[in-house]
Amino acid sequence: MSDTILLAPRLAEITRLAAWSEAFADSIALPAASRFALQLCLEEQVSNAVRHGGATAPIRVTLAASADRLTATVEDEGPAFDPLAAEAPPPAATIEEAAVGGLGLTLMRSFAAAARYERLEGINRLILSFART
Repeated sequence: MSDTILLAPRLAEITRLAAWSEAFADSIALPAASRFALQLCLEEQVSNAVRHGGATAPIRVTLAASADRLTATVEDEGPAFDPLAAEAPPPAATIEEAAVGGLGLTLMRSFAAAARYERLEGINRLILSFART
């Protein structure tokens, strides 16, 4: 089973993305922990494509379920950027030095069971996997 949604490159589309991915998760009885991880990763990747990647063309998100995995593929036509190779920010030494934000890439790496990035024909493609059990 699979489904695809095209999102305008606007942050307001994250609400529509969340409703669509939640409906897909319902249809395959995705466990709560995997739902949370999926939502977090999709929101971070789409938000980053809009905020930092300068996406101007629609962002394509595809969800595909197999017996034991859910795979999410996020594609955008922004400048090449591998979120898996980007350096993680150094941890703050104290709570006072901690900055708000900037941890999205680190969170995506932590919450996806597996992740892979490709740049093909001018398209960034991030493929994330989540357990179904």
